[in-house]
Amino acid sequence: MHPELEKLVHLQNTEERIRVLEAQIAAYPKTVRERELALAAAERELAAIAQSIAAEDKQRRSLESDADDLRRKAARHQTQLNTAQNQSQAQALEHEIGFALQKASQAEDAALASMAQTEALEEQQRNAQPVRARLQERLEEEKIHAAQATARDTAQRSELLAERTAIRTTIEPQLLANYDRLSTSRHPAVAEAVEQRCSTCRMVVRPQKWNELQKNALVECDSCGRMLYASVAVDFSQDIPLPRSAAS
Repeated sequence: MHPELEKLVHLQNTEERIRVLEAQIAAYPKTVRERELALAAAERELAAIAQSIAAEDKQRRSLESDADDLRRKAARHQTQLNTAQNQSQAQALEHEIGFALQKASQAEDAALASMAQTEALEEQQRNAQPVRARLQERLEEEKIHAAQATARDTAQRSELLAERTAIRTTIEPQLLANYDRLSTSRHPAVAEAVEQRCSTCRMVVRPQKWNELQKNALVECDSCGRMLYASVAVDFSQDIPLPRSAAS
């Protein structure tokens, strides 16, 4: 490989490692945020369940109070019935007693239904609490991991940036400018030629250029314009024959 091209390949690999690290560094806060959102959703669910339990408790107390009031009302009418002056008054009191007892029974049934609903909500609450605890634990673990990984990757990125700067100072300026132009417009700027094809655009490298590549010349792809390099394969087709005595 041409010495200058070897430097460019090294530079490109270094820049790719920098890009990977930068992507990782940017991803850590996103993962933490996802954990925070999951925990917030679990906390909202628990808060909604607690609110529903409180609403059921309030409704049940109201229903139980209404049932007690209605039964007391029925009892008062029952006392009045014992002293009714005529049949019409007695019938009216009996109607009020029956209506009050019916409404009291409906309120008591509704209170029982509310109790059952509360028990179901409390079961949901018991199931949701450990989920919320696990999400909290995972969030704390992710925060620690993100802080450690960010520090590690940032330090490695700094080393690679210094290496990148050092490499660039050794490359011929015009060649480096061409590399920068290609990196901006059609990354990667340098591509390996494999089996007489550009590994990036997959177009065939003309035989003349392929031969030049084998001689470590600086060659560009006719199709995409990237700078090409070829890994020289070892050719075993012309093995030196061993003497008969040694081969036997």
